[in-house]
Amino acid sequence: MSEIKKKKPKYYGPWLSFVLACTLVCLIALLWSLFISGPARLHEEQLQAAYAKIQKQVPDIKGLEQNIFEYVTYSGYTTENVYWFNQKCEEIAVRDLSTLDYAKVRQVAKEEYGIDAETIDLTFGYSAPCYEVRGKNTLLLLNYDTLENVYERKE
Repeated sequence: MSEIKKKKPKYYGPWLSFVLACTLVCLIALLWSLFISGPARLHEEQLQAAYAKIQKQVPDIKGLEQNIFEYVTYSGYTTENVYWFNQKCEEIAVRDLSTLDYAKVRQVAKEEYGIDAETIDLTFGYSAPCYEVRGKNTLLLLNYDTLENVYERKE
């Protein structure tokens, strides 16, 4: 009987391990860039397209911001007016800039709701323009025209 010779396993060396590790790192980086940062870039492109569409309608608009409450809206201002636009970038409300009164909103939030306003932004509530007041652990929406409570949430 003859003995069966055992084959020695091939040794590929550290270069193959290095190449495989580099391939794995490149594959992970590619997947990360496509699936993690891809949606963020898409959102940024959509936001810039909406801003451009609004700026065509109101060329001298400033301070454009996207607001999300009941639905997506945009707000901005010119030297004369404050504007609100819907998700299709159609104008849904306009108010004279002289009606903008952050000091009064801050006062109402403090006196009537006990909220020290950290930030005050413009947004669009259920059916009308609103001030969005954020205080410590509290979100308050006040109607732009009447300063009545539209929504309040403790965070």
